[in-house]
Amino acid sequence: MRTFVAFPVPTEPLQSLLEKIPLADRRPPSEYHCTLKFLGEVREAAVPRLGECLRHVSFSPFTLSYDSLGAFPTKTSPEIIWVGLRPKRPVIDLHRRIDDVFDTVFPREDRFTPHVTILRVSPQRGDLYRTLSRCLVLDTSFTIDRFYLYKSERRGNRYHYTRLAEFSASS
Repeated sequence: MRTFVAFPVPTEPLQSLLEKIPLADRRPPSEYHCTLKFLGEVREAAVPRLGECLRHVSFSPFTLSYDSLGAFPTKTSPEIIWVGLRPKRPVIDLHRRIDDVFDTVFPREDRFTPHVTILRVSPQRGDLYRTLSRCLVLDTSFTIDRFYLYKSERRGNRYHYTRLAEFSASS
């Protein structure tokens, strides 16, 4: 099964942004999240061991807000449009702690950009980045006090995410 570690984010500001443009590939609100580590394919029998590793990740709650838009691979030819998170430091620190507990099991990620994917873009809709960036107003702050181990299942042309385990902040 495909697995990853992430925390969910508030959906209302993101939905309001995307409702300004008719899109076919909108994600369901329940699936907005910030991926902290993509683990990839693992055997179902390994899930309890992954959970044990993640229980060693210690962190304090932190407050974030949405930042500017970004795109992969580039803003002029986007395939994925995302919203950044600020401040970046607590998310990067949590990402590194998760990397540390999986150090001998999964490859470390040297490059990490805290973000929430909001849209996958087909090549003929490359203009969406410019359009969305003109109407971006995301004045929302929120507290992160837990993260989850998820499984990802492909259903048709979409992925569906299921929470497998929850991990709370230390304080």
